[in-house]
Amino acid sequence: MTQSSVPRVCFVALLLIIAFTAGQQSARSVSAQTRQRWEYQIIRQHIDQLSKLGDDGWEAVNMTSNGFVLLKRSK
Repeated sequence: MTQSSVPRVCFVALLLIIAFTAGQQSARSVSAQTRQRWEYQIIRQHIDQLSKLGDDGWEAVNMTSNGFVLLKRSK
């Protein structure tokens, strides 16, 4: 792994941890039979791409100042 890829990997890992813990907190109040399942995606921010993903059911959960967007949609 190169030195320049280390911050990106750390950033992606942090976003996934945030998404996971947010999902865990909301899932505690829902029974196992009715638990909502989510899939996640991280992309670089492009308005045209975000519009297309929104049409496909993706929802922006978090955006960063360096252009990454965390998206989720129900499975």
